[in-house]
Amino acid sequence: NALALAEAHSEILQPGMGARLRKLAAAGRVFEAVASLLENLAAETSPPGEFSVELARLYGDWAQAELAAAQPEPALGHLRTAHERHPELLDVTLRLSRLQHERGDRKGAIETIESFLAVAKISTEIEQAREQLARLKAGG
Repeated sequence: NALALAEAHSEILQPGMGARLRKLAAAGRVFEAVASLLENLAAETSPPGEFSVELARLYGDWAQAELAAAQPEPALGHLRTAHERHPELLDVTLRLSRLQHERGDRKGAIETIESFLAVAKISTEIEQAREQLARLKAGG
């Protein structure tokens, strides 16, 4: 009911509600509907800001649900979409890189980490990504 209300009256949605919508999507397994709503909100808002970030996080959550259901291909696609939208999200970056590596794409896994490092600003996250990159380059 909350999703139907939000879809019909997106003007009532305020910044800060994006995370709630994302949690609603995960709880109700209505990823596609919430992704569409967040996509529209991000397009209507200048700059897209929070709705765009929450959309990227939603794609990460969606991928997690797909991995739990043994669906790695759609999960990989959703993680790529999330990372392309917001490469500064460490959790998405690490999940995508890990999945790429597990699927035999070591080069892609390295490139994913490197694209994060190109835009990252938080020193603890940068260090964590560098450690993962070193492991990947060492073959692990």
